[in-house]
Amino acid sequence: MGQATAAIFWQVIIAIVLTVVSSIIAGKPKAPGKFNLADQERRRTDIIRSSNEPRRVIYGERLVSGVMVYATTTSNDALLHLVIAVAAHEVHDIGDIWINDQRIPARSFDADGNVFEGDFFVSGTSYVRIKKHLGSSTQVADPDLVAESAEWTADHRLQGIAYIYVRLRGNQTLFSNGIPNIRVLVKGKKVFDPRDAQTRYTTNPVLCIRDALVNELGLGLGPSEINDIVAIAQANICDERVALTMVSDQFTVDDIGDDRLILSTPAEALRWKTGDGVTITNDQSPADLPGGTAEGDYFFIRLDDGRFKLAASHQDALEGVALNIDQVSPVTLGSGVHTIQLNDQVRYDLNGIFEKERPPLDIIEDMATTSAAPVLWAAGKYEIYAGAATPAVTTLTTADLRGDLEMRAKPERRELFNRVSATFVNPDNFFQPSDMPPVENATYVAEDGGDVLNRDIELDFTTDITRAQRVSKIHLQKARQGITVNLPCKFTVLTVRVWDTVLVTIDYLGWSSKKFRVLAVSFAEDLGGVDLTLQEEADTSYDWNFGEETTIDAAPDTNLPNPFNVGAVSNLSLESGTNQLLSIGEGSVISRIKVTWTEPETPWVLQYEIQAKKSTDAAWTTVGVTAKGQTEFFVAPVEDALAYDVRVRVMSTLGGFGAFTTATNHTVVGKTEPPVGVDTFTVVRLADGTRRYSWTQDPVPADVRSGGGYKIRYAAGITSDWDAMTALHTGLLLASPFESNELAAGTYSFAIKAVDSSNNESTNAVFTTATLGDPRLRGVLLQRFEHELAWPGTKTNCFVVGSQLVADTSLGIGDLPSTIGGLAPTIEDMVPRTAPIAYETPEIDLGTDISFTPLVSLAGVGDFTISMKTGSSADGSVVGDYDALEPTSLKRYVQFRFEADSAASPNSALRFDTATILLDGESIVEDFEDLDTATESASWFERLGPGHFRVASKSGELASITSATLRAIQSAGMALTWELVGKNVALGGSPTQLGAEFKIHDPIGSPSLVDAVVDIELKGPKAG
Repeated sequence: MGQATAAIFWQVIIAIVLTVVSSIIAGKPKAPGKFNLADQERRRTDIIRSSNEPRRVIYGERLVSGVMVYATTTSNDALLHLVIAVAAHEVHDIGDIWINDQRIPARSFDADGNVFEGDFFVSGTSYVRIKKHLGSSTQVADPDLVAESAEWTADHRLQGIAYIYVRLRGNQTLFSNGIPNIRVLVKGKKVFDPRDAQTRYTTNPVLCIRDALVNELGLGLGPSEINDIVAIAQANICDERVALTMVSDQFTVDDIGDDRLILSTPAEALRWKTGDGVTITNDQSPADLPGGTAEGDYFFIRLDDGRFKLAASHQDALEGVALNIDQVSPVTLGSGVHTIQLNDQVRYDLNGIFEKERPPLDIIEDMATTSAAPVLWAAGKYEIYAGAATPAVTTLTTADLRGDLEMRAKPERRELFNRVSATFVNPDNFFQPSDMPPVENATYVAEDGGDVLNRDIELDFTTDITRAQRVSKIHLQKARQGITVNLPCKFTVLTVRVWDTVLVTIDYLGWSSKKFRVLAVSFAEDLGGVDLTLQEEADTSYDWNFGEETTIDAAPDTNLPNPFNVGAVSNLSLESGTNQLLSIGEGSVISRIKVTWTEPETPWVLQYEIQAKKSTDAAWTTVGVTAKGQTEFFVAPVEDALAYDVRVRVMSTLGGFGAFTTATNHTVVGKTEPPVGVDTFTVVRLADGTRRYSWTQDPVPADVRSGGGYKIRYAAGITSDWDAMTALHTGLLLASPFESNELAAGTYSFAIKAVDSSNNESTNAVFTTATLGDPRLRGVLLQRFEHELAWPGTKTNCFVVGSQLVADTSLGIGDLPSTIGGLAPTIEDMVPRTAPIAYETPEIDLGTDISFTPLVSLAGVGDFTISMKTGSSADGSVVGDYDALEPTSLKRYVQFRFEADSAASPNSALRFDTATILLDGESIVEDFEDLDTATESASWFERLGPGHFRVASKSGELASITSATLRAIQSAGMALTWELVGKNVALGGSPTQLGAEFKIHDPIGSPSLVDAVVDIELKGPKAG
């Protein structure tokens, strides 16, 4: 090492001593730029065509392309030859190949490198040949390339360079875009292990970092500059097994000749990683596992598409040395059901790449993130650590101090974070950067005022999501151990070294054997002692519970009386049902559990944390937080008919938690609960015979309003048995009233029920009875009852008494006899009446010229004469004299005259009791199916605005509209109602085209008028 180089080197050492402890543990994210993780990974997996590329080092397993160092064609350009260098050192193995995004397993190549199966093997011809060269120091030139290319000679050995030689046979279909991108799965550099002085392939972070420090492609240090005593101990920590969430699957044999097994559910194979510890069992007796295996513990070798092999050790699994499953005789594939269970994995591993162009310190820092601990320089040697709890080397008390200590209780706000979002390199995404689920701590969020403070980190050398979460949790936990203290100590602490842990007991601070990590050791300026810088430490920071967040402060700041004991809530109650349903904007209805509780009597309450889970699940999920005084919360969405557990606890103003109060096995009653019935129900007969059914319900239940409706049934006579009654209509009624012309005259019982969106009927029906007259005639264009209208026309010699029209008299009181005896025996004889009497109806406007037959029925006393006169639209009113009743055509106006006389009894009390007018003619019905009010553009349709429109006769045969009904609103999930604004309204301002005008209302939405797909029925007389 030259003098200038040495100076730079020592500057690097000083920088490490001063900064690496905090910067590596903090995992400071790199800003986007030249060495941005995403940019690097994209570049590493594309073929590089450059003559000036930095040398590349690969540790562990990675998918890479490389530098194209040679390219030529032969056989009249039919064959393309490529040499692609993938690493600047010898590698352990080159496995599967990707051509563009298509994976070719290593087993698909024969001994000469030719593909013999799959898409690149067509009609017996191999279009891809790949020869793999691992880069040994004795490597020779590829003999096939030497034979096929005059330019590549035996001297082109590329010793110390791992590369692949690729030969592609021209094919327009396979290589339509030219030279494809080619990537290879590489098991990288072999490294020295000081534990047994062997050099082998490994993913142990400490061993890989040690190699990067001493390798000429890294820092190029000498082995004597590494503290191998520390390296051995820390490498062992990395290899410790950590339990995983236990999952299991069944498997069968895929290929006994290649020792391959296959999982029953390949989609779950992403959870199984090479090196994971597994247990093999046979679920039948006697055991009949594949030959060469027995029930017990093995190590997983992941292949592709759910395929795997088994290894006898973790090292064998890394190196791909599989068990020979057919090593017994006779060969047996096994039978029955075989089970594999995932158990554990090594605590830390490292899989990554660096290029020589990067600053060495950045490389070491990125590699150290894999094991959540720093690389230090102390006493002239590098020390490589792995994140783990370590025993304290000594206990410090006030007796060790030579002066006042300085303490910072917590970091500044800008330094705090309570959630870590990590980006790792995902092997299931072509080894491209992926985001893992953030690691968050609810306790720390509460301490920070409820604000989620995120810290982004990049884990360049981590390729497993479980380890990425584990490192992130350590990173979060250690950052929250916020107490740092500077201790001016006596020489009694001279044996303490950086990164040791110590126990500190200082009574007035409430510290009793409180653990700290040593960050710095230095002599005092006056050389009168040793100064220590310590940071709070908790052994549980390194614990792993499958990613579940830590919910307490792992290292309490003091053992003084605990202000965090804030008690527990009481009277925890869970409710569900119709009143707890939630109707959301688009009409959907979701079930909820209403949670209520009583606050504890304590001044320390800040808020409440609510957690919930299905009763059959093990893990709780935080579903919400409420403020002090808010003792009600809705858990949503939940599934009907399933049981749930809910628990609530206090979060105190000082950051502590009370005990959980739990309610279990609450079965959700949501949309399965019958809806509430209607409030009122009436049935009446209108003047024209139409039956009107009306009801009220306040409020309308959410699941009736959204996707539900109402059912009406009837039965002749008197009954209160819903099941014995007959449906009055098909489908559900959406809104009151409902009009119908069904049922003959008679006495009936009627009943109504509400129906929700799950077709549940209200438990109790509401009943009523009604005696109905004759229904409206089906062919009647107009039906008019003069007596029910109080005889509104012109009356001659008669007047209205009650509902009758009776004859006048010309006599007064003075015309009566002077004595009682002179009075006639009856009122009729006593008061002479005027005769004849007559009544003329008002002129009736039918709206348009139509053809009809008049039918008039009179009841009363006298000899009746009925006549009529008519007029057309051109006449403008009735014309001419009254004539006898007869069928008429193309008339718009009609007027009737009734006379009553009695020649035999001129003094009779003539009267009209009832008068019924029917105009019988041809009526038609027009249906409009699936009419989209937002998009319809026919001439018979006019859109006035959202949900507001007019619709007229399609055929033009409707002379006028006597009935207009919106029969169905088909927009699923919307709580809509409709309104008939008018039945004969001009379309587009044209008086010749009359239509019905509707509005569609959304009672819970904004805007209140909305478009929909509807069915409409128009009725009326036929024109002409």
